[in-house]
Amino acid sequence: MAPPEVGQIVFSQSSQPQAQCNTAVPDHAFTLPAGFPNVLTSPMSWIGKQHSDDTSYVVMLSLEDLAELNRALLHFKSLGLDGDLVDKTNFPLPQLAKKLNSMRRQVYAGRGFALLRGLNVNDYCVDDLTIIYLGIQHYIANQFGRQDNKGNMLESGDVISWLTRSTAASGGKCIIASAHTVYNILAATRPDLVRVLARSDWPFALPTFHCRPVLQHHDGKIMINFGRTALMGSASHPRCASLPQLTPVQAEALDAIEAVARATQLEMKTAAGDIHLINNFAVLHRRQGFVDGAQSSEKRHLVRMRLRDEELGWAVPNELQAEWTQAFGESGSKVWHIEPMPEGFFPLRLQAN
Repeated sequence: MAPPEVGQIVFSQSSQPQAQCNTAVPDHAFTLPAGFPNVLTSPMSWIGKQHSDDTSYVVMLSLEDLAELNRALLHFKSLGLDGDLVDKTNFPLPQLAKKLNSMRRQVYAGRGFALLRGLNVNDYCVDDLTIIYLGIQHYIANQFGRQDNKGNMLESGDVISWLTRSTAASGGKCIIASAHTVYNILAATRPDLVRVLARSDWPFALPTFHCRPVLQHHDGKIMINFGRTALMGSASHPRCASLPQLTPVQAEALDAIEAVARATQLEMKTAAGDIHLINNFAVLHRRQGFVDGAQSSEKRHLVRMRLRDEELGWAVPNELQAEWTQAFGESGSKVWHIEPMPEGFFPLRLQAN
């Protein structure tokens, strides 16, 4: 079943225009939308308890792997190229590539997430560590999302990747949940909320105001892609008063997603040097609160990327095409900020609301 069409954006004639999403006749049916599956049985339908032993998803770098990374780094640097030109041809990993390809397939067609561990960040300067990170990413996907010239990471992407350069003194765990498990539970208990989530009248404020579904059934796959800030604002990014608020049933649907996600979540401890990979259509994610310490090694610092693989990447619904093109299209320059941005600047998005 093709995803619902994006609702038209309508502005009122008042002195302060109100952005709106077209709202169809209220739908009170207690059945799934036509064509939606009753249950998803893929490996992406998991609960946290199944992965309580992190050896099920952590891929450890061996001494041989680390030596191969160092050889690839030296080879790339000998070519005198800019760091953003790294790719498989100039960053060869003949043996480690097998592990990375397995991780790549897990992210796109397996459990939906993976973690590479064992890189010692203290062994490298910032530039070299970034080259290694970029080089590894080329074995996961062949397209990288871009930042803007202020360091804002464009939020679109099939896969979210991040390198942990340092962790906080306390807290900061990565917390994930299977979007497919969330769907299965809602489909079985609250199919009416699945209908709500699949409607095209959700008022997203980011990157610019637009209307689209939270949950989509596209090309045979169930996808959940949203962030609460884009729909409700936050303390640091308050929602513009001229934008529509969620309806009570929409708020209920988001709360239902969160309740199921929390009940089935997986908490992952993170160490410096970890590289996380998460399917952005099939895995919901958040982080635990954290407290930084006084030392630089006790301050949480992540380097994030958005990835897309042309071979394994899922077909992107029409409603998301513009955002994906902006992030992965050929036009536009790419800027990599390898050091933290100035104090007080929070590079979240192009436009807060």
